[in-house]
Amino acid sequence: MTNSNVRKVMLEKLRNYIKSDIQKAKKQGTSVPTLYEISMNDDHSFCSCPSCKEAYTKYGHSGNLLNFVNFLAENIEKEYPNIYLTTLAYFYNEPAPKG
Repeated sequence: MTNSNVRKVMLEKLRNYIKSDIQKAKKQGTSVPTLYEISMNDDHSFCSCPSCKEAYTKYGHSGNLLNFVNFLAENIEKEYPNIYLTTLAYFYNEPAPKG
């Protein structure tokens, strides 16, 4: 979650989901979604690259996740001000962030 290329890919994927959902809602005459879930996979694995390890030490696992989610939120805010991102705290993300 600390790799700048991964962040760019995820940001682009999120933008594409939002655009697609807006088009689909307009076509179907339904409400446009406003919540998008950004959470870890449903397992106990996590990145162990040096950059992420450093972030875990500094912020904890939950802090690293929140930094990632905040990056996405800050980068879609101007284009989609009515979109909200949510995340979950479970497994190794349960302890409060530090740093």
